Amino acid sequence: MAPIAGMTKLEEMEFNDVIKREDLRGTDYRLQISGGDLAGYGEYTRIKSKLEEILSVLPDLQFRTLELYSTVHYSFKSLKLVRDEVREESVMSQVRQCKGDGFSGDEIREALKTMRDGGLIED
Repeated sequence: MAPIAGMTKLEEMEFNDVIKREDLRGTDYRLQISGGDLAGYGEYTRIKSKLEEILSVLPDLQFRTLELYSTVHYSFKSLKLVRDEVREESVMSQVRQCKGDGFSGDEIREALKTMRDGGLIED
């Protein structure tokens, strides 16, 4: 269907049943590809397989865990720009520098392991 004037791309995709958006507490949203036709959404079709890969690797994408995974990913990639080998301790230090005591060492280690094992970050 043709989009309604003024719709954002996400609203248009939801309207056309390409994605489903679930409102969680009014501030967080959970997006899920609903199986609708992605034809005409070129930029979205290119990332569909990556989104599915991420969703299959990361077990829980609530606000807090998404923040953890994104911070670990950012920290790892930032360190990788300047180092050949990125050590776990360096990532932990970088995450703590960004987020303070918001995440325990075990949480950071587990997120890093999950992302490495799932191929989302590579040494």
